[in-house]
Amino acid sequence: MSDGGSLGIGVLLLSLVALGSWPALLDLAFLRGRHPSHAYLDYATAVLLVATSFALASGQPLSVSSESWASAGLAAVGGCLLMLGNLSMQRALLLGVPLTIVLPLQGSLTVVLGTSINYVLQPERSEPRRLFAGVAAFLVAIALSATAHVAHERQAANRRERRRRRKRQHAASCRPCCGAQAPLVNGAGSSTPQAGELTIESAPAADAATTTATANATTGLFVAAAGGLCFGFFSPCFNLAVNDELGWVRQSGGAPLKVFAANLYFCV
Repeated sequence: MSDGGSLGIGVLLLSLVALGSWPALLDLAFLRGRHPSHAYLDYATAVLLVATSFALASGQPLSVSSESWASAGLAAVGGCLLMLGNLSMQRALLLGVPLTIVLPLQGSLTVVLGTSINYVLQPERSEPRRLFAGVAAFLVAIALSATAHVAHERQAANRRERRRRRKRQHAASCRPCCGAQAPLVNGAGSSTPQAGELTIESAPAADAATTTATANATTGLFVAAAGGLCFGFFSPCFNLAVNDELGWVRQSGGAPLKVFAANLYFCV
């Protein structure tokens, strides 16, 4: 393998570490009290600053001719899809889907869609057997992730139901001995619970709370899947912006953007 190829693999491995770390750091910011909207704004600002710094340091031309606006537009569309995917991840977390479920689901959809579309655009640069063996593994990951989430929600609902049942049984066992003393303590005809008195959540209210929590988690799962679809299409858009496989830019007499220039429009 050439030195350039070894360097490229090293950069890819470094990017994998960064991709696996930033969601956890963002979640840590939430746990430390940072509002999700503010934390995401910090993230987007940092991305723009880094992209601008690399574009200026690369020395590549940043201006876009009238014939090359299609390339800049594709890069910008890819950036919008990436940001929509990131926002969907935050929304899914707020709806109660754990990060350990959101990341595998969205990451798997990103790899499956992005790899498949990019292979169609550039079939000569990839080995299909190895490529789609990895895609199949990610499909299995999607199924396992969704199954784990559903099983977790069912177990949590069962645990809540068992706790409510134990509370009702405990309250029923206390009524024979405490019921006769209640008028002496609270006064005849008083129905207001006093300090220290057991209060039991009504079954309809508890069932409604469980249903709402389950519905929110299901909605969050669909939101995360929609974000995975956005993630899956952003890399083909960037690929088209830089390599122009469909010939849209060259047909108009222009040239596609260089990598760092396209990345700047991608982040804007």
